[in-house]
Amino acid sequence: MNESKPATKTSAPTLLSRYWHVILFMLVCSIVAVRLNREPARRPTQPFDETPAVTERPQRASEPVAPPENPALRRRPLTEESDETNSRAQEALRVLVQNHPAEEVRVRLNAWIMDGRVWLNFQRSALDRYDVIAAAMYVHTPDRGNLLTLVVSPELLLDPTQNQSFKQLVIFHEYVHIRQQIQGTFPPAILMTSFEGRPSASFIRLWLQAEFEAYEEECQLAVRLNMSNAFEICRVFAESGRANLRRTVVATLANVPAYADHSDLIRQVGATLIGD
Repeated sequence: MNESKPATKTSAPTLLSRYWHVILFMLVCSIVAVRLNREPARRPTQPFDETPAVTERPQRASEPVAPPENPALRRRPLTEESDETNSRAQEALRVLVQNHPAEEVRVRLNAWIMDGRVWLNFQRSALDRYDVIAAAMYVHTPDRGNLLTLVVSPELLLDPTQNQSFKQLVIFHEYVHIRQQIQGTFPPAILMTSFEGRPSASFIRLWLQAEFEAYEEECQLAVRLNMSNAFEICRVFAESGRANLRRTVVATLANVPAYADHSDLIRQVGATLIGD
């Protein structure tokens, strides 16, 4: 009689002890799979990449668009004036430019200030040497180099007794110099000169030509605004024309104390340009 052995049964503890590493591996894989399904994919970081990824949300038509920030007003001007004076002067200049009778000032100059090609400054000492109330010049800054700058005296902007058209004519003259620089019709040295050393006759010629253009356009606007008597140069232009305007400009510039050492050269070169 054949006897059969009873079937051997493996207990649950025996299975766990034999296959625990397989079970543990499957459990870890399941957890990882669940986490990957829940978390969004991340952008791999490039070496030295310090700029986080930015997802731009489409602008809705109903959302208001903020006006662009004016770079010229972003930093405190290089000036000894008080913050209150600067703020008032900036606001007065903004109103003056945006309501200017010349469209090119309202549009071009305003845009150049907005995009940072022209900076603003209200520093009296930058103007005193030349005995003027406004000037277009290059202002040197340690971090940004030479900046094309419209320098305006706060007294001009904040004087309530001064005719608004007079202020607009002053700004227009400097606008012409700024346009000359941005369009490249005259070299930057025209506005950077301090007349230290001996300037060449060719340089004086360029400088005078730039001034002639600015004064002629300013006086044309003065005639249009019925403000010819605001400046002696414009009164001469209205009464006797371009050639006498140039004679008056040469005589005026030759008498500026800052140019005293070169007044003879200014007169000599100017005499050759009167009829141009």
